Amino acid sequence: MRTLKIIQEQTSLIRTHYDDPLFRAVFDESPDAIFLLNSADFTIIDCNRKALDLFQAQHKNDLVSFEIFNLYDAEPVEFSKDQFIETVNSGQEYSHELAFKTIRGNIFWGRYSVKAIETAYGKIIVFRARRVVDYLKTAEMLSALVKHTSKVSGLEYFSAITGLLSKAFDTRYCIVARIAEPETKMATTIHCWANGTERENFSFSLKGSSSLNVLHGYTTFYPRKLKEMFPNDELVAAFGADSFMGAPVFNANGQVTGMIILMDDKPMEEIPNSRYVLSLLASRAGTELDRINSESKMQQKIDELIESTGRKDRFLQVLTHDLKNPFSTIMGFSELLREKIPDADKNKINQLVNAIDASVRNAYGLLENLTDWSRMQRLSVKPLIEKTDLYTAVKAAYDLYYHIAENKGIQLISYVYPETCIHADQNMLQSVMRNLISNALKYTAAGGQVIVDAMVLDDRIDITVQDTGCGIPQDEIDILLQQEVNQSRAGTENEPGTGLGLSLCREMIRMNNGSISIESRVSEGTTVTVTLPGCSQA
Repeated sequence: MRTLKIIQEQTSLIRTHYDDPLFRAVFDESPDAIFLLNSADFTIIDCNRKALDLFQAQHKNDLVSFEIFNLYDAEPVEFSKDQFIETVNSGQEYSHELAFKTIRGNIFWGRYSVKAIETAYGKIIVFRARRVVDYLKTAEMLSALVKHTSKVSGLEYFSAITGLLSKAFDTRYCIVARIAEPETKMATTIHCWANGTERENFSFSLKGSSSLNVLHGYTTFYPRKLKEMFPNDELVAAFGADSFMGAPVFNANGQVTGMIILMDDKPMEEIPNSRYVLSLLASRAGTELDRINSESKMQQKIDELIESTGRKDRFLQVLTHDLKNPFSTIMGFSELLREKIPDADKNKINQLVNAIDASVRNAYGLLENLTDWSRMQRLSVKPLIEKTDLYTAVKAAYDLYYHIAENKGIQLISYVYPETCIHADQNMLQSVMRNLISNALKYTAAGGQVIVDAMVLDDRIDITVQDTGCGIPQDEIDILLQQEVNQSRAGTENEPGTGLGLSLCREMIRMNNGSISIESRVSEGTTVTVTLPGCSQA
């Protein structure tokens, strides 16, 4: 309370003294904004008319009693405050450039000087400020930078700007970085100029760093003592930096997507209007970064379209080739049947009809897969997951491929009982069972077996399709479980295949919250296990 009373008395005496008409005339006509500050708490005691104009105040009462630091905008206030107090207490004059904020919230670039003086009423701090408009060096710098970068764009712009900025600002390091993910506070350099040479790009953390204020959208300047203020800063440690200046790079939506950083291993003297210049270049950098991102996304879309078109072309080529086989068989056996009917016995006719039937069913399976694949490519398939009977899906596949199994002399065995409850899309489940059983028959030789079984557990069902076929090498299994469209392999009797069935199974099983695995031994057989939610999860 005693300290507050002393301050109030000191303030009252100072105001009385400065009401002198002669002083008032000089004070108010100054081209600089002048503030008289209380040395104890740095609050404004008095100000002249220029200060009112510059900071858009209607009356002195709008500013008096303000702490002078409340007029700072983009500057890291605590740092500036410490520098301010340290210099003033040492008796030295302090000069600095920063962004000021007016009473109405407008921002302007300004330079101020401050000095403490002793009066009969105690120590008074005189704070002088003016708007920074145009300086010759600023104009020359901008002209040189624009001249050398006007004909380059994209990555070439960043390559050019780092060296030019390092030279213009007389710093050892200049970095243009892209913000990877704002929430992770990680950045990756687009271009790094270090000690006169280009350095390989790298990533660095913004957590607790001198760049954090830039990430928040502020052009920032730390002229010295960087290591003391940011002991955990990765850039400071990597470069041994002692000073820093940085400007945010905004995208078209006003989001900070990058930054331009200048660093040096000695204290940095600020060039007049330097942060304004750096902000202008950062604005151009935002345009170039948007251009690079747009081109990258466009190229990615082009690559995806080329890949998608290539997959479709490859698939249609395979499909066209493989559909010829069953239709050739159908036409051949139909012609043979027409010729042999007059003198063929019933068994021979039955064999021919069964062969035609098997070819038709193979063609039907291929076309079903084509339909499913086409729907998935258009992303129009959404599973209707509900209580479904697994037995019905297995029986439908067995009924479809019964004659194929019979013609090849393969036993179809099912240990799945009626009303085996599963939680899945009925049509997708039938497609999965159709493809797995078709593949098992295709790669099993005459006299073999295809067995379907199911193990009901508490929250899931493990469905196994086991065959005694030719088996699959382990390296091919890994490929089968990864590729979208697998290489077509002919069956034991040259049955066609598009290589699409297993890919469809994988996708449909994934959409039904399940998984698939394959175990196989060459020349012994293959077991495919599909795990899907049981009805207890419904």
